[in-house]
Amino acid sequence: MVPRVFRELSPSSFNPRVVSIGPLHREDKKLQEFERYKASCVHDLLHRLDTPTEETLQACVRKVNDLIDRIRACYAGMMSTYGDVDLAKMMVMDGCFILEFIYNFSEGRQIMGNMLLEQPVLFDLFILENQIPFFVLNDIYQCTIFKLGSNEASLSKFILPVLDFIDIYSGSGSSNNIIAELDMAGVKFEPNRNAKWSMAMEVKFRRFPWLFWFWAMDMLVNTQKDVATLPTVENIG
Repeated sequence: MVPRVFRELSPSSFNPRVVSIGPLHREDKKLQEFERYKASCVHDLLHRLDTPTEETLQACVRKVNDLIDRIRACYAGMMSTYGDVDLAKMMVMDGCFILEFIYNFSEGRQIMGNMLLEQPVLFDLFILENQIPFFVLNDIYQCTIFKLGSNEASLSKFILPVLDFIDIYSGSGSSNNIIAELDMAGVKFEPNRNAKWSMAMEVKFRRFPWLFWFWAMDMLVNTQKDVATLPTVENIG
């Protein structure tokens, strides 16, 4: 759970919009619809393997059951509403969903045949309160994706395509007030003539180029004042 002092700065930064991962936002009604998509992803993942699906599922559950006390410790006392059985089921379902999502992403496949879902789900997976422990995901990876004979021998390497795409270390995210604050400080927009930056954006959004504009507007526009601050098409060339 994110400390309250940080949540109060930007509540929307810590609430998933599409999919709940782990227990902290599990009861959010607006996220319940996605649970059936999760189940579909788990089904698809298990059926990729040569081993019987029930056998693989039981192996995942055994791994999680062995870690149940360690898992509870990761959520700082927030687990009283879930028994061990429900918690284990949650960890297995969410872990399998994450792995299947990354597998499809790496292969260039649309999630559930809907490319509009990919971007918001991707960002939800990086929200601090929307996580399962890495050691849980790693054990489930060893029971599933690893057995596909993938070239990636570790979970860390397996998730690299997603990390590269989302680019969480670039500091591209911004607070809700930064555009208005820049304007008040006298910062003005200028046409972009940085070839390297342009190429980087082209690579980053090459899968769905039109998503760049949704991403850019989401980063830039939060208030009516932000709209007035943005340059016109004629001005940016």
